Amino acid sequence: MKEDNLNQRKERLREELRDPEYREQYATSALIGNVSAQVQALRRQRGLSQEELAQKVGTKQPRISAVENPSDGDEPPNWEVDTLDRIAKGLGTRLKISFETYGSLVEELDMVTTESLRRPEPANDPILFPKPPMPEPDPTAPERTRWMQELMIPWLWEDKLDIDRLLGWLQGLGLPPVGSAEEPYQWILRGVSVPGPAQDTLEKRLAERLAIILGEQPDVDPPVSGNSHDFLSNLYWTCAGLRQRAFLAEPLWQIYRRLKYTKPAGAIRDALQGALVQNQFTETKPLKEIWEPMIERGRHRWLRGREIVGYEGILVRHQTVKPDLDKVFWALGRISHRWETKDDPDRLAEFERLIWKIPGLEQYEAARGLVESARDWSPWARPMVQRHWAPDGSLEISVRFGRTEYRGDWSPGANATTSIRRRGSEEVEEQSSELSGQPSMNLLVNELLTRAGNEQAPEARVIHAEVLAYAASSRAAA
Repeated sequence: MKEDNLNQRKERLREELRDPEYREQYATSALIGNVSAQVQALRRQRGLSQEELAQKVGTKQPRISAVENPSDGDEPPNWEVDTLDRIAKGLGTRLKISFETYGSLVEELDMVTTESLRRPEPANDPILFPKPPMPEPDPTAPERTRWMQELMIPWLWEDKLDIDRLLGWLQGLGLPPVGSAEEPYQWILRGVSVPGPAQDTLEKRLAERLAIILGEQPDVDPPVSGNSHDFLSNLYWTCAGLRQRAFLAEPLWQIYRRLKYTKPAGAIRDALQGALVQNQFTETKPLKEIWEPMIERGRHRWLRGREIVGYEGILVRHQTVKPDLDKVFWALGRISHRWETKDDPDRLAEFERLIWKIPGLEQYEAARGLVESARDWSPWARPMVQRHWAPDGSLEISVRFGRTEYRGDWSPGANATTSIRRRGSEEVEEQSSELSGQPSMNLLVNELLTRAGNEQAPEARVIHAEVLAYAASSRAAA
């Protein structure tokens, strides 16, 4: 039946192309559509955003967008051969230009698919370079996980895109018989969790296939006949388990933009929220529309996240999109003012956990930024990171993380002391120093640094960084 319909369409097109005016317009439209579709397909296959491809080509993002989404009309866009050639090179391909008959349009009908538009990168060109061996399942994994890897690895290693199989897995079809305790997305993610560099390759190949499903607007027109709610939840949670923003960020953002019209169930919004955190689109849009409102108001118009989700989003943005520790420190400060605590141990522990999630605290630049930003925190949170010059010229340093407080005291004319106090214990391990005379931040910091360096507690790394931060800030002040 499908072949009969295709033959009927070819016969109709053959008749229409006999009209000179029609065939010229049709040929122009086919040219525009083919170039636009292939640039977009290859860019997504490479895992590039429009901005990243523009950088490779030496142009601006709107120029790439104009090629992928040309304006309506019968006239072809002003594509210079040089521009297309640079785009081809940026995609790791060559540009081929040929003159063809109008009749070939009939034979090409329905031949343009996502599969037909893909091209391997030079390093994966099977003619230039032999294909590397397929990764092996993790021999140390549980039996059912290995079973899933044996199923998924050959599927991902094929150049052909078999989306139907993934659609089935996302519905729970063809997975290990595990009952209702395990969700389909968990097995899909285990299927690519192999040791070594092969995992990144498998995750990218899975993300490319997920991006094709996302690009078909499954939130508007679900590609499954069964429970679309469970399917969408598993689709988004699978994306959340992959940090592959180059493939997933753009289509996920478009789904988010349609969210207010589709009005999905809360479970679907939660899954989409997780996917948006891990795969962020551009430098500012999620920040301004999602993460900052969650921090400022503790909620979002459509998603169900609170301050913690907003903070996670800002952390991932810093790590994957744009390094911005100042925004991370800003988020901590806003959270400290939103939360009210009266020695609430759970709230204190949660805020401390947020501090520990700051990346790079072992480097004094990050630790110093944390120390400086803590000046603007709410009073209940500020003691976690603080220093103090008393009016009489004496100096106190207090650094508290985990269950340990490190303290240094130095009064004019007296010897400096350093002490360690364990939370919940009355015992204080105090040690006198040979330092005397006028208190000096640098000298007391070095003394405390030596004491902290001798500690074997799990939080010693962060304590060490904090002391370095004090030294850095005191040098800057000097």
